[in-house]
Amino acid sequence: MGNQVSVDLGPVYVEVVVFLPEEPNPSFSSLNIYSEEYSGTFYFFRYNKKNIEQFKEHPIFRKIQPSNSPVPVTGMRYDSFQNYIQESFQVPVTTHEQMPSATAALHYLTKSNNFGFYSYVRKPPNLEGLHFKASDFKYSPLPPQPEIYPCILINIRSGISVYRVNSPTEFLKVGGSSLGGSTVWALLKMTCNYEDPVEALQDALNGDHSLVDMTVKDIYGGAYQVLGLPADVIASSCAKLRETSHSNHNPADVAKSVLLLFLFNSTQLAYMQAQVEGIQNVVVIGNALHLPSLNMLAEVCMQFWSKGSLKLIHSEYGAYLAAFGSLLKHKNNT
Repeated sequence: MGNQVSVDLGPVYVEVVVFLPEEPNPSFSSLNIYSEEYSGTFYFFRYNKKNIEQFKEHPIFRKIQPSNSPVPVTGMRYDSFQNYIQESFQVPVTTHEQMPSATAALHYLTKSNNFGFYSYVRKPPNLEGLHFKASDFKYSPLPPQPEIYPCILINIRSGISVYRVNSPTEFLKVGGSSLGGSTVWALLKMTCNYEDPVEALQDALNGDHSLVDMTVKDIYGGAYQVLGLPADVIASSCAKLRETSHSNHNPADVAKSVLLLFLFNSTQLAYMQAQVEGIQNVVVIGNALHLPSLNMLAEVCMQFWSKGSLKLIHSEYGAYLAAFGSLLKHKNNT
């Protein structure tokens, strides 16, 4: 198993990448990459930590050949879940650094004819109500072998880390925030009693944050023209909860407020670092929060800060880069 599987441990999810020396089998996973270089296929899986035993029930598990080679693990290094993996799957594990693994995977994807890089375009790019449908956005794939470097890379995990990446091996942390994926999930769990992050995020996308957040309109009766602030801009997140219990509000509305608190904070951080570094490319990765509709809403927030001058770059494999890169490096060394 060791030379065919890698794992990335996040705050809620486990990303698993499996390599098999054969042609792709879409029945295993629709998210897969065939590599001529390695003469085989990489498959990508995501499990909630509490459901990781489901991996043993997947047909691909029976295809994995036993090996004494350790499973490369990235992410939460001191998570007791590492011990669970070793005991449950009867394999040794070895810790790999996350960012070198992620940048190695980023480089592999960009040089291999653009596996899944895209951005979203929304017209018109405004904040009116922060309501939208998927049909409001145009999925815009990047051209083959896109020019990624240099880029600002924002890695959304338990917290947020922001890097300047100049090449596959040259990167520098330039910022970060403690308000990350674990923060969002903790707030949603405490305020709305959600048991599943995906359910919470899907509800949030249908919520009305203006019933929970204080907007410019709530303070000034409309737009604040002197500062150029539209009426719908959030002035204070969750402010309408200050006098009432969250139990008096629709959970979807509270969840939308929490999600926007996170997204406006993270996109502002990425935008400011892009301005400081003079970089146009902002790439989003990480395994804490990853849904297409979430990426759409993140683009709305970035449009607000950058006045449309920057677009976020996503990858279908963005949540798996650390696990994928560690497996690539592991195979190159065996």
